[in-house]
Amino acid sequence: TAQERKGKAGDDGVRVWNDNHYGSMEEDAFRRDFSVNALYYDPVGRRGLVDLVGGRQDLARKRIRVLGKAQERLQEDPVRMLRALKLVGQFGFTLEPDLEQAIRTQGHLLASASQSRLFEETRKILARQFSHPTLLALHQHGLLRHHWRTLDELWRRPEGRLLEAILQARDRRVGSGSYTGSKSLAVATAAFPYVMLSLGIKDLDGELWRCDHDALQAIRAAVAEAFAPQPVPKFLIFRAADIIWLLPKFRNHADLARLQRHPEYKYARELFLLLHEVCHWPQHWADVWPAPLAGTAGRRDDYADEVEGDSGDVEALANAHFPERHPPRPPATADGEAGEAPAAPKKKRRRRRRRKPGGRQPPTSGEGTPPAAPESPENG
Repeated sequence: TAQERKGKAGDDGVRVWNDNHYGSMEEDAFRRDFSVNALYYDPVGRRGLVDLVGGRQDLARKRIRVLGKAQERLQEDPVRMLRALKLVGQFGFTLEPDLEQAIRTQGHLLASASQSRLFEETRKILARQFSHPTLLALHQHGLLRHHWRTLDELWRRPEGRLLEAILQARDRRVGSGSYTGSKSLAVATAAFPYVMLSLGIKDLDGELWRCDHDALQAIRAAVAEAFAPQPVPKFLIFRAADIIWLLPKFRNHADLARLQRHPEYKYARELFLLLHEVCHWPQHWADVWPAPLAGTAGRRDDYADEVEGDSGDVEALANAHFPERHPPRPPATADGEAGEAPAAPKKKRRRRRRRKPGGRQPPTSGEGTPPAAPESPENG
């Protein structure tokens, strides 16, 4: 509506800035982006799956159809182009001709979206088991150069083909259901081929880089450039750079005990095993490096990274690895309420003696009566 499009000063009147006032289900259905996203379920009544826009038919045909005019709906929110192509990559859907044409002609609008929001979309793509087909769909429809320019430029180079192979291997592991969901490992995996290019590494079978401070600084800069202009949080850049920086130590069979104690050993080993699979390195290179030692928790953020869910799951996982920092909750009482922790004994506070005005008093004499104070000069 016109009221929803009334937003910032100087706006063109197309972008939707205020759409949080929901009406009825019927009104809300026609405000959705695609017909397959406008299906409702009635858990209380008897209507079951409610389809007001033909979404079930489009779902059966694996077709993505825009509700309304494609160009106008993409102008309202350019991130809808990413959502459409994520459906293409994840489920093999096809775009309606008008939507496909609109994406090709209006992909530049993606630059007007929040870069932080775009990085969050990138992170979600890398976290799933469909990262390669999704990025391939973006590349084939001409949107990758607007969303992730560095990767689009890398795609046809040898480093781009290496990244495709790495993502395919990673997708298989994520699809197994037991692979780590670490954000820092996902960032390191996607940035690794660009780091190779930046450091002038042409062959993974040869020497990599010296594990010194200069190399670490160069890797950090390359990780940030790999995602530019999307703003990667600094702590993710630092952790991803540490993961990549450790890789030569795995190749050179460095001190095992010392390397296992490194906070990023777990994720550096995972990236090394991915490269080992893709590059067909000798098997004994991987057999040397065991799984992380039990009880070596590493950085606490590792466990929070691996949980996609509510904060309670993150807290429960953190409590399991850091019991000394999170004491267990007291057992429930008879009435079902959680018991209160026993109160700690109160410290005895030392009572301070109040001094009389005039400072320290002289000792008493005679029968306890203090001597008379001398007259002050003012009273003399």
